[in-house]
Amino acid sequence: MEKNHDHMDELWNEAHLFVLRESAHLPAGCAAKSEHTEEMEAAAAEMFRIAIQLGDRDMLAFSLARFDDFVRKGTIPPLSMLKAINNGFCTFRSSGKTSLDEAFGLRNKTRGAPARFFKREWARTNASMVSHWISEGNTLEVAVEKVAEMRSRMAGGNDRCGLSEAQIKRDYLRFRGIIK
Repeated sequence: MEKNHDHMDELWNEAHLFVLRESAHLPAGCAAKSEHTEEMEAAAAEMFRIAIQLGDRDMLAFSLARFDDFVRKGTIPPLSMLKAINNGFCTFRSSGKTSLDEAFGLRNKTRGAPARFFKREWARTNASMVSHWISEGNTLEVAVEKVAEMRSRMAGGNDRCGLSEAQIKRDYLRFRGIIK
């Protein structure tokens, strides 16, 4: 399951960054649907599809933030974004028993906490930092200590930032094979 999340995360990241980058270059008030390229429509559709398929609240929140970027700029969002949001609302409306969370795929289908995009990205970042320190000639233990120290400083010296050396080591061992 984790490898599927890694692949889906990568696809979502590509689509999200494309929409973010391209939407920044649109002039304010650009209203016609034809103003959006096929690539923009495809990327926006993929971004929402993956967020809803994975039921990842973080991905959906960022996808909706890109939608909001268009609206705040006075620009009509890509039709694929409007369709994805409309599909969620239609699902919600069609059944009196469906919540908005369920309509947008955010209900856990299994027990336990849902997988979260930011948690996976944080873990990959830890793994990447440990890998960097190992490439500089440090042992795994020293590399983990350096990452933990840096994370603690980033949290304002708060040792209760929820990140232990053991967790950083687990993150490294989990993601070391996919670090680029």
